[in-house]
Amino acid sequence: MALLTTIGMVAGAAGSVMNFIGGSKAASDAKRKLDQFEWQDLKTGAADTLAPSLKIEEDALLKIQQNKERTADVMAQGGDAASMLAMMTASEEATGAQEQQLYGSMQKQEFDSDMVRVNDEQQRRGMQENRDVTTVQGLQAQLSAGEQMKSSAVTNFGKTMLSAGIGQESANAEAGFDPMGMFDLFMSKPPKKASDRRLKNNIKLIGKSRGGLNIYSFKYINKKFGEGTYQGVMSDEIPTNAVTRHEDGFDRVDYSKLDVNFKLI
Repeated sequence: MALLTTIGMVAGAAGSVMNFIGGSKAASDAKRKLDQFEWQDLKTGAADTLAPSLKIEEDALLKIQQNKERTADVMAQGGDAASMLAMMTASEEATGAQEQQLYGSMQKQEFDSDMVRVNDEQQRRGMQENRDVTTVQGLQAQLSAGEQMKSSAVTNFGKTMLSAGIGQESANAEAGFDPMGMFDLFMSKPPKKASDRRLKNNIKLIGKSRGGLNIYSFKYINKKFGEGTYQGVMSDEIPTNAVTRHEDGFDRVDYSKLDVNFKLI
Protein backbone atom coordinates (compact mmCIF):
# COMPACT_ATOMS: atom_id res chain seq x y z
CA MET A 1 0.00 0.00 0.00
CA ALA A 2 2.78 2.39 0.88
CA LEU A 3 4.53 1.60 -2.43
CA LEU A 4 1.38 2.27 -4.44
CA THR A 5 0.81 5.47 -2.52
CA THR A 6 4.34 6.62 -3.26
CA ILE A 7 4.08 5.75 -6.96
CA GLY A 8 0.77 7.61 -7.27
CA MET A 9 2.16 10.62 -5.45
CA VAL A 10 5.29 10.76 -7.61
CA ALA A 11 3.34 10.41 -10.88
CA GLY A 12 0.77 13.02 -9.94
CA ALA A 13 3.34 15.41 -8.55
CA ALA A 14 5.53 15.07 -11.66
CA GLY A 15 2.63 16.08 -13.91
CA SER A 16 1.85 19.08 -11.72
CA VAL A 17 5.48 20.17 -11.67
CA MET A 18 5.73 19.94 -15.48
CA ASN A 19 2.56 22.01 -15.86
CA PHE A 20 3.88 24.57 -13.41
CA ILE A 21 7.18 24.82 -15.30
CA GLY A 22 5.36 25.12 -18.63
CA GLY A 23 3.03 27.79 -17.27
CA SER A 24 5.92 29.71 -15.74
CA LYS A 25 7.85 29.63 -19.01
CA ALA A 26 4.85 30.79 -21.07
CA ALA A 27 3.97 33.56 -18.62
CA SER A 28 7.57 34.77 -18.35
CA ASP A 29 8.01 34.80 -22.13
CA ALA A 30 4.77 36.77 -22.61
CA LYS A 31 5.65 39.25 -19.86
CA ARG A 32 9.12 39.82 -21.32
CA LYS A 33 7.70 40.47 -24.78
CA LEU A 34 5.03 42.80 -23.40
CA ASP A 35 7.67 44.76 -21.48
CA GLN A 36 9.76 45.08 -24.65
CA PHE A 37 6.86 45.77 -27.00
CA GLU A 38 6.95 49.04 -28.89
CA TRP A 39 4.15 50.37 -31.03
CA GLN A 40 5.50 50.41 -34.56
CA ASP A 41 5.94 53.59 -36.60
CA LEU A 42 4.47 53.73 -40.06
CA LYS A 43 6.83 52.70 -42.79
CA THR A 44 7.17 54.79 -45.95
CA GLY A 45 4.44 53.90 -48.39
CA ALA A 46 4.33 54.09 -52.15
CA ALA A 47 2.05 57.14 -51.99
CA ASP A 48 4.51 59.06 -49.80
CA THR A 49 6.72 59.72 -52.81
CA LEU A 50 3.85 60.30 -55.22
CA ALA A 51 4.30 63.48 -57.25
CA PRO A 52 2.05 64.57 -60.13
CA SER A 53 3.57 65.01 -63.57
CA LEU A 54 3.13 68.71 -64.42
CA LYS A 55 5.42 68.75 -67.45
CA ILE A 56 2.63 69.44 -69.96
CA GLU A 57 1.38 72.43 -67.97
CA GLU A 58 4.89 73.71 -67.31
CA ASP A 59 5.77 73.50 -71.04
CA ALA A 60 2.58 75.36 -71.95
CA LEU A 61 3.31 78.12 -69.42
CA LEU A 62 6.85 78.40 -70.75
CA LYS A 63 5.53 78.80 -74.28
CA ILE A 64 3.11 81.51 -73.14
CA GLN A 65 5.96 83.34 -71.41
CA GLN A 66 8.07 83.12 -74.56
CA ASN A 67 5.22 84.57 -76.65
CA LYS A 68 4.89 87.46 -74.21
CA GLU A 69 8.59 88.21 -74.50
CA ARG A 70 8.40 88.20 -78.33
CA THR A 71 5.41 90.53 -78.20
CA ALA A 72 7.33 92.90 -75.91
CA ASP A 73 10.26 92.90 -78.36
CA VAL A 74 7.96 93.80 -81.23
CA MET A 75 6.39 96.62 -79.28
CA ALA A 76 9.82 97.92 -78.30
CA GLN A 77 10.73 98.43 -81.97
CA GLY A 78 8.45 101.35 -82.22
CA GLY A 79 4.92 102.54 -82.50
CA ASP A 80 2.66 104.97 -80.77
CA ALA A 81 1.66 104.50 -77.20
CA ALA A 82 -1.95 103.76 -78.00
CA SER A 83 -1.01 100.98 -80.37
CA MET A 84 1.41 99.42 -77.86
CA LEU A 85 -1.23 99.52 -75.08
CA ALA A 86 -3.76 97.87 -77.36
CA MET A 87 -1.30 95.12 -78.28
CA MET A 88 -0.39 94.48 -74.61
CA THR A 89 -4.05 94.32 -73.60
CA ALA A 90 -4.87 91.92 -76.40
CA SER A 91 -1.87 89.71 -75.48
CA GLU A 92 -2.83 89.56 -71.81
CA GLU A 93 -6.42 88.73 -72.61
CA ALA A 94 -5.32 85.96 -74.94
CA THR A 95 -2.87 84.37 -72.53
CA GLY A 96 -4.48 85.16 -69.16
CA ALA A 97 -7.28 82.61 -69.54
CA GLN A 98 -4.81 79.97 -70.69
CA GLU A 99 -2.51 80.61 -67.70
CA GLN A 100 -5.40 80.50 -65.26
CA GLN A 101 -6.57 77.19 -66.69
CA LEU A 102 -3.06 75.73 -66.55
CA TYR A 103 -2.47 76.83 -62.94
CA GLY A 104 -5.85 75.42 -61.96
CA SER A 105 -4.95 72.08 -63.54
CA MET A 106 -1.63 72.01 -61.66
CA GLN A 107 -3.28 72.77 -58.30
CA LYS A 108 -5.90 70.08 -58.83
CA GLN A 109 -3.25 67.45 -59.58
CA GLU A 110 -1.26 68.40 -56.49
CA PHE A 111 -4.40 68.33 -54.37
CA ASP A 112 -5.34 64.89 -55.72
CA SER A 113 -1.84 63.62 -54.93
CA ASP A 114 -2.11 64.95 -51.36
CA MET A 115 -5.44 63.19 -50.90
CA VAL A 116 -3.98 59.90 -52.13
CA ARG A 117 -1.11 60.22 -49.64
CA VAL A 118 -3.46 61.03 -46.76
CA ASN A 119 -5.80 58.13 -47.51
CA ASP A 120 -2.89 55.75 -47.91
CA GLU A 121 -1.38 56.84 -44.59
CA GLN A 122 -4.69 56.44 -42.77
CA GLN A 123 -5.16 52.98 -44.20
CA ARG A 124 -1.62 51.88 -43.32
CA ARG A 125 -1.91 53.39 -39.84
CA GLY A 126 -5.12 51.46 -39.21
CA MET A 127 -3.56 48.23 -40.44
CA GLN A 128 -0.45 48.75 -38.28
CA GLU A 129 -2.48 49.56 -35.18
CA ASN A 130 -4.64 46.47 -35.75
CA ARG A 131 -1.51 44.33 -36.04
CA ASP A 132 -0.06 45.84 -32.86
CA VAL A 133 -3.31 45.40 -30.92
CA THR A 134 -3.57 41.78 -32.09
CA THR A 135 0.01 41.14 -30.98
CA VAL A 136 -0.56 42.69 -27.55
CA GLN A 137 -3.82 40.79 -27.04
CA GLY A 138 -2.09 37.54 -27.99
CA LEU A 139 0.71 38.16 -25.48
CA GLN A 140 -1.79 39.09 -22.77
CA ALA A 141 -3.73 35.87 -23.45
CA GLN A 142 -0.48 33.88 -23.26
CA LEU A 143 0.39 35.53 -19.95
CA SER A 144 -3.05 34.80 -18.53
CA ALA A 145 -2.95 31.18 -19.73
CA GLY A 146 0.52 30.71 -18.23
CA GLU A 147 -0.58 32.05 -14.87
CA GLN A 148 -3.66 29.82 -14.99
CA MET A 149 -1.45 26.80 -15.71
CA LYS A 150 0.69 27.66 -12.70
CA SER A 151 -2.37 28.08 -10.46
CA SER A 152 -3.91 24.80 -11.66
CA ALA A 153 -0.60 23.00 -11.19
CA VAL A 154 -0.35 24.20 -7.59
CA THR A 155 -3.96 23.15 -6.93
CA ASN A 156 -3.46 19.73 -8.54
CA PHE A 157 -0.21 19.23 -6.69
CA GLY A 158 -2.01 19.93 -3.41
CA LYS A 159 -4.76 17.47 -4.34
CA THR A 160 -2.17 14.86 -5.26
CA MET A 161 -0.37 15.27 -1.97
CA LEU A 162 -3.66 15.22 -0.07
CA SER A 163 -4.77 12.06 -1.89
CA ALA A 164 -1.41 10.44 -1.25
CA GLY A 165 -1.60 11.48 2.38
CA ILE A 166 -5.11 10.08 2.74
CA GLY A 167 -3.96 6.85 1.10
CA GLN A 168 -1.12 6.53 3.58
CA GLU A 169 -3.39 7.42 6.48
CA SER A 170 -5.83 4.78 5.30
CA ALA A 171 -3.06 2.19 5.31
CA ASN A 172 -1.96 3.34 8.74
CA ALA A 173 -5.49 3.25 10.09
CA GLU A 174 -6.09 -0.25 8.76
CA ALA A 175 -2.90 -1.31 10.51
CA GLY A 176 -3.98 0.42 13.70
CA PHE A 177 -1.33 3.15 13.45
CA ASP A 178 -3.80 6.00 13.91
CA PRO A 179 -3.70 6.65 17.65
CA MET A 180 -5.29 10.12 17.39
CA GLY A 181 -8.11 8.90 15.15
CA MET A 182 -7.46 11.62 12.55
CA PHE A 183 -8.13 9.42 9.54
CA ASP A 184 -11.34 8.14 11.06
CA LEU A 185 -12.37 11.68 11.91
CA PHE A 186 -11.91 13.05 8.39
CA MET A 187 -13.09 9.97 6.50
CA SER A 188 -16.00 9.18 8.85
CA LYS A 189 -14.98 5.54 9.10
CA PRO A 190 -15.41 3.34 12.16
CA PRO A 191 -12.23 3.48 14.25
CA LYS A 192 -10.28 0.22 14.31
CA LYS A 193 -7.63 0.25 16.99
CA ALA A 194 -4.87 -2.15 17.83
CA SER A 195 -6.31 -3.73 20.98
CA ASP A 196 -4.56 -7.07 21.12
CA ARG A 197 -3.31 -7.76 24.63
CA ARG A 198 0.04 -8.88 23.21
CA LEU A 199 0.72 -5.34 21.86
CA LYS A 200 0.36 -3.67 25.27
CA ASN A 201 2.04 -3.34 28.63
CA ASN A 202 1.34 -1.49 31.88
CA ILE A 203 -2.20 -2.83 31.64
CA LYS A 204 -4.47 -1.70 34.51
CA LEU A 205 -8.20 -2.22 35.03
CA ILE A 206 -9.72 1.23 35.61
CA GLY A 207 -13.45 0.62 35.31
CA LYS A 208 -16.39 -0.97 33.51
CA SER A 209 -18.71 0.26 30.76
CA ARG A 210 -22.50 0.35 31.15
CA GLY A 211 -22.61 -2.87 29.18
CA GLY A 212 -20.21 -4.52 31.58
CA LEU A 213 -17.04 -4.42 29.48
CA ASN A 214 -13.74 -4.03 31.28
CA ILE A 215 -11.99 -0.72 30.64
CA TYR A 216 -8.22 -0.62 30.89
CA SER A 217 -5.39 1.86 30.81
CA PHE A 218 -2.30 0.71 28.94
CA LYS A 219 0.68 1.64 26.82
CA TYR A 220 1.74 0.23 23.46
CA ILE A 221 4.95 -1.73 23.39
CA ASN A 222 5.62 -0.59 19.81
CA LYS A 223 5.48 3.19 19.66
CA LYS A 224 4.28 3.09 16.05
CA PHE A 225 0.80 2.38 17.47
CA GLY A 226 1.01 5.47 19.66
CA GLU A 227 2.89 6.98 22.55
CA GLY A 228 1.51 7.69 26.01
CA THR A 229 -1.21 6.02 28.09
CA TYR A 230 -4.46 5.04 26.43
CA GLN A 231 -7.91 3.89 27.55
CA GLY A 232 -9.55 0.94 25.86
CA VAL A 233 -10.44 -2.75 25.98
CA MET A 234 -8.73 -6.07 25.44
CA SER A 235 -9.75 -7.81 22.22
CA ASP A 236 -10.04 -11.20 23.90
CA GLU A 237 -12.75 -9.90 26.32
CA ILE A 238 -15.25 -8.29 23.95
CA PRO A 239 -17.90 -9.50 21.46
CA THR A 240 -16.28 -11.09 18.42
CA ASN A 241 -18.31 -8.97 15.97
CA ALA A 242 -16.16 -5.99 17.00
CA VAL A 243 -12.88 -7.85 16.47
CA THR A 244 -10.93 -8.39 13.24
CA ARG A 245 -7.64 -10.15 12.77
CA HIS A 246 -5.13 -7.98 10.91
CA GLU A 247 -2.64 -9.43 8.41
CA ASP A 248 0.10 -8.87 10.98
CA GLY A 249 -1.61 -11.49 13.19
CA PHE A 250 -2.82 -9.05 15.89
CA ASP A 251 -6.41 -8.09 16.69
CA ARG A 252 -8.03 -4.78 15.76
CA VAL A 253 -11.17 -3.54 17.53
CA ASP A 254 -14.01 -1.51 15.99
CA TYR A 255 -14.87 0.79 18.90
CA SER A 256 -18.01 2.04 17.12
CA LYS A 257 -19.62 -1.26 18.13
CA LEU A 258 -18.73 -0.86 21.80
CA ASP A 259 -19.84 1.43 24.60
CA VAL A 260 -16.19 2.20 25.41
CA ASN A 261 -14.23 5.15 24.08
CA PHE A 262 -10.70 4.62 22.92
CA LYS A 263 -8.66 7.68 23.87
CA LEU A 264 -5.32 9.03 25.03
CA ILE A 265 -5.45 9.78 28.75
